[in-house]
Amino acid sequence: KVIATGGQVLNSAATLETYATFPEERQRLIDAITKEKISGVLFLTGDRHHTELSVLPRGDSTYALNDFTVSPLTSGLSTVQNEPNTLRAEGTFTREKNFAMMEVGGPLANRAMTITIYSNRGKQLWSRTLKANDLK
Repeated sequence: KVIATGGQVLNSAATLETYATFPEERQRLIDAITKEKISGVLFLTGDRHHTELSVLPRGDSTYALNDFTVSPLTSGLSTVQNEPNTLRAEGTFTREKNFAMMEVGGPLANRAMTITIYSNRGKQLWSRTLKANDLK
């Protein structure tokens, strides 16, 4: 279940376009996903003028939430250098013009989504795969 929104949901730094600037609303959303036992949720976000993956562990009883932030392809670059996003997955911060390709495939019982980030010139920068069985 992909939730697409303009501002980052999971980034822990309360700056600019992040839901961390609205902590009660952010927590209410995360709590609702947990309480209702909604499996397979991932966030696809943008508008930060940089790309990164944020991962929020939620304990042993449920899966970690993932927030793929992808931007920019044509707009200006972020001036962010050392934003304290404590949930950033290592090796995913990208501060250059880029785009993402999403591919869904695999066996019906365990589909997988691979998100690959490319520079605006088509060079692969990084890739991550999430399997449906890991999001339950």
